[in-house]
Amino acid sequence: MGEKYVKEIEIVPSRADASGKMGFADCFDMFMDMASEHAGSLGVGLNDLGRMGQFWLTVKSKVIFKRRPMISEKVTISTWPESNNGGKVYRCYEIARGSETLALGKTEWAVFDLNTGRPVVVDDLYPQEYNVIDDRTVGMTFNRITGEFPEEAFATYKVNANDIDLGQHMNNVAYIRALQSLYTVDEWKRISPLEIEIQYRKPCFEGETIEFRKKIEGDSLIVQGRVGDKVVALYKLVIC
Repeated sequence: MGEKYVKEIEIVPSRADASGKMGFADCFDMFMDMASEHAGSLGVGLNDLGRMGQFWLTVKSKVIFKRRPMISEKVTISTWPESNNGGKVYRCYEIARGSETLALGKTEWAVFDLNTGRPVVVDDLYPQEYNVIDDRTVGMTFNRITGEFPEEAFATYKVNANDIDLGQHMNNVAYIRALQSLYTVDEWKRISPLEIEIQYRKPCFEGETIEFRKKIEGDSLIVQGRVGDKVVALYKLVIC
């Protein structure tokens, strides 16, 4: 059984932003879709887990952008899971054009039991015949995002119907799109992140308003998303 799941695609206009390049959130979208497709081919997709009353949940996600491909550019996307570690599943991603790596990604997933609301031990998640590889993506470690944030929010975002997924809470990529909505096109040109990392703390639901607070630490923009006293997400953007 193949170790990596690989697909060749063309960057279509719906996957591009105002620069004509693959959008930041669109990259997270493509990685999420690839993970879903691969999990389905291994018998552990959304429908498979759903029959057991279980659900995939994203805990952390990070993408390193080396060069965002342009509209009509043909690229290869690949994904592969690392070996399991108790309740955690790590999955890696790559977008490449020939021998050139354009973007690298990594996600920490968990499988939750919908009845108990607790994570499931996933040591034996994949079929025995699947050869999990330890091709860990170079430089892809998650950060500890801590410290105090300003009391005053710099922006807010109201969660709407477009943000809600099958689990009836805010979809993990919708958090990236919400962040993008807080800045103008010109501001994103100046920010031009080399890396985007997001850590999910608590779920958001339709109608809730997320308040965003930010700070600069070294070469990074750190953003906190909060609903009332509940921290829902933390972002770290390594900027040029």
